[in-house]
Amino acid sequence: MDRRTKRRQMIVSVVIAIFIYFGSSVVISRILSYQLWQQTTVEATRMLASANEIKDEIILSLTNLNILPFEQCSDENLLEMRKTLFRSQYIKDVGYFTNGDLVCTTGLGQLDVPFKDRTPPNFVTEDGIEYWSFEHLIFFDQEHSALIARYQNYNVVVEPTTFGHLVSEDYEWEMFFNGNNQTYTWAGQEGVADEARKEQPMSLMSPALVSVIKCNSYKRVCVAVKPKLLSRSEYPPLLFELTTLLSICFSVFAYLLVHKYFRVQWTPIKRVQRGLASNQFYCLYQPIVELKSGKIIGVEMLARFEDQYGSLTPDEFIPLISQLNKTWQFTEQVMLKAMKETVPISHSGFKLSMNIYPQDIANGNVESLLELSAFNDFPGKIMLEVTESEYLEGDGACNTLSQLQKQGVDIAIDDFGTGYSNLNQLRKINSQVLKIDRSFVIDVEDGAIRSSLIQHIVDIARAENMLLVAEGVETSVQHQALAKMGIEYAQGWAFGRPMSYEKLVRLLSEE
Repeated sequence: MDRRTKRRQMIVSVVIAIFIYFGSSVVISRILSYQLWQQTTVEATRMLASANEIKDEIILSLTNLNILPFEQCSDENLLEMRKTLFRSQYIKDVGYFTNGDLVCTTGLGQLDVPFKDRTPPNFVTEDGIEYWSFEHLIFFDQEHSALIARYQNYNVVVEPTTFGHLVSEDYEWEMFFNGNNQTYTWAGQEGVADEARKEQPMSLMSPALVSVIKCNSYKRVCVAVKPKLLSRSEYPPLLFELTTLLSICFSVFAYLLVHKYFRVQWTPIKRVQRGLASNQFYCLYQPIVELKSGKIIGVEMLARFEDQYGSLTPDEFIPLISQLNKTWQFTEQVMLKAMKETVPISHSGFKLSMNIYPQDIANGNVESLLELSAFNDFPGKIMLEVTESEYLEGDGACNTLSQLQKQGVDIAIDDFGTGYSNLNQLRKINSQVLKIDRSFVIDVEDGAIRSSLIQHIVDIARAENMLLVAEGVETSVQHQALAKMGIEYAQGWAFGRPMSYEKLVRLLSEE
């Protein structure tokens, strides 16, 4: 694989990893924000229930007190006020007014000097109940900020510490009252509701909505709850750190996964699989020449493969095709291409030689060739080259070859003399052509012992009435020596390297 392809795939891996980082950041932040929002909603729901209880207790207590027939701060009046205080869960003090002045309370009793504060209330409900929020009062010699509610002759005091148990310390909160088109805070931290309203829900690159505002069915009493980890106008620090960490982990994992995917895609077996699926193998042609005349009488089709990762040699992809058990699929693809491509240059004497896997003969797949329209329409002669192997020993393989020969197909024994050769099998196959392996031809010039075996192969061919084709002829010396031995045909670089169909056409036109 070239550097450009590797660099391109590295870039793709990095881009996908970056995409996963940002995508997972958004998803994880939404998940964590949603979990945080759910917890905040639980706190707000619980707090709203308590706020309604406080409101209801205030209204009920003030209503019942004002029903009492007292017109002054008597002991009987104080007793009833203390009974109300005793029955209350949230109220911490009750006061009685005469002519607008506070004259007695359950905590201080009869005041020596009536309290004449005329501070206007913060808000008044439709029921006429007046509220003062965050009023400073003295309880047990300590100053406290309290909520005061007054109706007619009585008031009640709710101390803020009463709300302390209503919500976790992990949250900021505010209780407020909606009335007269305004919002009135009556407990908690002022401004929490305003900050909650400013949060932007679920935008792509901004924090999700995590604060909660809940109101009762009349939209009068409301609470706003906000997690403390969400500092003002900032992304939640803990949420940001956790999201970043998880996103980095996901992006690294994605990078490694994509990189591994590409490495798998680079493997020869994966490339061959894709090549078969997409019919990506192509054909080259090497001329077969008559040695006496030098005339091209046919070609051997040689399959080749190239994809975006480069090329694979036949020595690489042929065993892999067998390993994938796709031998006939491959053979049929390249045969069809070769037969269709060479129709214009073919004639009755023109031979198109093609290699075939021995196992496709043994299992009978090769007989499918006879059913192809391209085979039946081909004007030349088809020759199938078979390498001797144990696959050809059975009677089934011999019967298959016999059927092919009856339909006009010539059979050639390829690489004869290199391995699984014996005279008995040669006669059993009953082939028309023997192809002498190039390893014998190379040594012809040197007069090596191996080259001396060629004459024995020639004698065998003559005895069996077979033609001979010498492979790997590269020099004129080899050409002349093989011709003297009586070998009819040859192929090799001396006559032409494997070439495309277009180059083959030009070569034939020059004859």
